[in-house]
Amino acid sequence: LSGELDRFQSFREVFPDTIAATLVEDDKKAISVSAKRWGEKRGKFFVINARQETIFEKPMFKDAIERYRCVIPASGFYEWASVGRQKQKYKIPSQRSEPIYMAGLYLPKQENDHYVIITTASEGDMSFIHHRSPILLSADEYPEYLSSLSFARQRLAKPNEPLSIIPDAGDEPVQLSFLDLGLQ
Repeated sequence: LSGELDRFQSFREVFPDTIAATLVEDDKKAISVSAKRWGEKRGKFFVINARQETIFEKPMFKDAIERYRCVIPASGFYEWASVGRQKQKYKIPSQRSEPIYMAGLYLPKQENDHYVIITTASEGDMSFIHHRSPILLSADEYPEYLSSLSFARQRLAKPNEPLSIIPDAGDEPVQLSFLDLGLQ
């Protein structure tokens, strides 16, 4: 898999309704890279996240979490915090030189599958910035998350490890930085 990821471009900015790389378990039970669109339009709303607390109950997600789990590799993510009337961007980078792996699920579509990121209540310093954060899987956990529903249930019930938070003075409104498949 690392060889397959090596052929992709560097990390890039990804916004809702754009295509990004995800990791999935294919029909042969091997992990492969798959292009999927971030978010799902539902009426007037655009759904980009699923709450870990209700994912096994919500009609939109309960079948997908059982059958269509995915992992979103990223170099990190950004969150915005309100500071008075201003917004401050915070960078939450990978804690190691490897990507972070966000737990997700996808909704199969004829043209492009759509994925959402599974979030949980923020812990520690992260809770001062935003009340939700993506569920982060380790490099050892994500293959089992993809292949085992019982492991996925157990892992989704656990909180994230504490994260380092870095104020970012950049001007660009970055949300998440994903592996680039070169598909725009």
